[in-house]
Amino acid sequence: MLTFERTHVARASLFLLLLLFAGCSASAGGGGGGAFVDEQRRSVRITTREGSWYETVLSEDRYIQRFQLAATADEVFRQLPTAFQELELDVSLADRESRILGLENVRLRRIGGVRPSRYLSCGQGVGAPNADAYDVFLTLVSQVLASEGGSELQLHVSANARASSVAASAVRCTSTGRLEERFFTTLQESLGD
Repeated sequence: MLTFERTHVARASLFLLLLLFAGCSASAGGGGGGAFVDEQRRSVRITTREGSWYETVLSEDRYIQRFQLAATADEVFRQLPTAFQELELDVSLADRESRILGLENVRLRRIGGVRPSRYLSCGQGVGAPNADAYDVFLTLVSQVLASEGGSELQLHVSANARASSVAASAVRCTSTGRLEERFFTTLQESLGD
């Protein structure tokens, strides 16, 4: 049985994140970063105003960035809060047993003192990137796994942005990869690597 320490996180969301990471435990080659894309599919029934309906399949790719570390998984997990603090991100979910730490759907305007467009691509609005002009809701989940010769850090970043001044649909954001690199570099420095 898992023990969850969390604030403002639904159990179903954490369960889905645990499943996501559990399916991504194969090691990437080399000492640097590797990537894994996991496609999630679900069937949705859409009902029209007239009462007719149709089903469609929605899919979403979940991008996992992987990094190899020489330190043990427990040593790396103890240092994870340092990386979140450096990025000025408050952790809202944690599972010590599975070595998961992160935040889910947190509204922000800056990440570690930097505009979100440095780390996220959310499209372009009139005069500014959507990541800077809109409210950004970020999910960043880290998991540390034991691996041969040390540990593996897996990072999942997802986000969406929504205009705060008008009623509009959210736009999906993609990571530029810089956030994962900064997180990993900060973690390496805290470990003395």
